[in-house]
Amino acid sequence: NTRVIALQTGEIDFVYGAAGQIPSEAFVRLRDMAPNFAAAVSPPLATRVLAMNSARFPTDDRAVRLAINHAVDKDTLVRTVLDGIEPRADFLFAPRVPYADVGLKPYGFDRAAASRMLDAAGWTLGRDGVREKDGRRLAVEIDFVGTNAQQRAIAEVLQSDLSRVGIDVRLIGEEESSILARQKDGRFGLIFGETWGPPYDPASFISSMRTPSHADYQAQVGLPEKPGIDATIAEVLATTDETERRRLYAKLLTTLHEAAIYLPISHAVAIEVHRTSITDVGFGATINEIPFAAMRPAAR
Repeated sequence: NTRVIALQTGEIDFVYGAAGQIPSEAFVRLRDMAPNFAAAVSPPLATRVLAMNSARFPTDDRAVRLAINHAVDKDTLVRTVLDGIEPRADFLFAPRVPYADVGLKPYGFDRAAASRMLDAAGWTLGRDGVREKDGRRLAVEIDFVGTNAQQRAIAEVLQSDLSRVGIDVRLIGEEESSILARQKDGRFGLIFGETWGPPYDPASFISSMRTPSHADYQAQVGLPEKPGIDATIAEVLATTDETERRRLYAKLLTTLHEAAIYLPISHAVAIEVHRTSITDVGFGATINEIPFAAMRPAAR
């Protein structure tokens, strides 16, 4: 909010960086205040996802993970919580990421399908509206940084959406250091994360999946496919044959998608808002690159 005031009073000329530099509602308001201000959103840079723990009840059940993917109304979430700034994500990587456009079918929002999947997997609806199986309730936890208002808002929407198909959700907001510790040791049900964006996606990000200190490793460790996933990662990073590299990426991303180990939410973007006293404001290749050299004072 201080940045917004500084921009409006002329103390600063522009704001640039990851969405969240200023409140999303302020971005939308300033974008509509032409001709005094101009604003833009970059193409997708990274993916905001929740990793689901395949080694912990009840997300060790693929049917539960699939149902969670189908039960979340991402379009409404993006419109209401993110003010439409970040586009909906259907996959771990945006199709524009190198090697990521492999023809996967998204898990679309379908509450009825989610309920049918849980029914077929033996999860019966209890009197309190929560499903049970073998005497155990279908209850998950979502772990997030407690001071991150955006993560909290998204988690509350997920809690509401999942309750409609009989999944009880407990929200756990903690200090960032505690959330990082959970990512490393696997003490989570669903946990927030992001891919790394350019120039690190996909190679550096998938390489980290083999390291126990990352949420991705902990989320995948319960999968019977995990040894094959790690072997494919090693192969794709080592090969110098472009055709083989594409084949291996397709194999890896298809395996992860079919395991439904991730719940993609949206694609993180960069934003810029500037006073029209400057021109030629654009985006760099990475989130941290600001193309100052191209900017000019506007003609008077």
